[in-house]
Amino acid sequence: MVFDRRKVVKTSIALFSRKGFMGTSLQEIADQCGATQSNLIYHYKSKANLFKETVGYIVQNNHDIVVRAMRKEDDARTRIEKHFKGNLSWCVAHKDEAQIVLLLYYFCTFDPVFSEVYQKILKAAINRLEEYILAGQREGLFSNDIDTRIAASILQDSLMGALVNVVAHPNPAEASKSLNQKWKVLFQTVLG
Repeated sequence: MVFDRRKVVKTSIALFSRKGFMGTSLQEIADQCGATQSNLIYHYKSKANLFKETVGYIVQNNHDIVVRAMRKEDDARTRIEKHFKGNLSWCVAHKDEAQIVLLLYYFCTFDPVFSEVYQKILKAAINRLEEYILAGQREGLFSNDIDTRIAASILQDSLMGALVNVVAHPNPAEASKSLNQKWKVLFQTVLG
């Protein structure tokens, strides 16, 4: 039997999001995806390593969804708006994945390995937003007086706070309804 990493990761997403990291055993993941626990240990060495691979899959899925919304002809403000809306769409459509990202945030508060994973994700997100802001300055859409790194950090913090509120709400679609208006105010305030 061929070991199917994607199936293991998808099974892990379902179980981690429903039962949490501590409430999910490698045996349970193995049973649900048709593998053995020893096979999982051979490929991942630990449940923590499997969790990290699961987070990597989730981050890539999120990125793919957000990027698909972008068009070459979009100006920088439109790209930022699509970045926010794409992340929101991902969060509503993939609540199970968003819950695992919340688990990562929790783990990074006490585990340096998970903190390192989180810091890489955060840095990439801020870099992406800063690229959009710099493009907006070149396009004459945003003030050149903006500290682009701080502005990108503010935008990322605001986006993550919104996503936490959406994923924690019993009805994520309902929780997301007021965000577009809030984000317009945020963009105007931060970007000018």
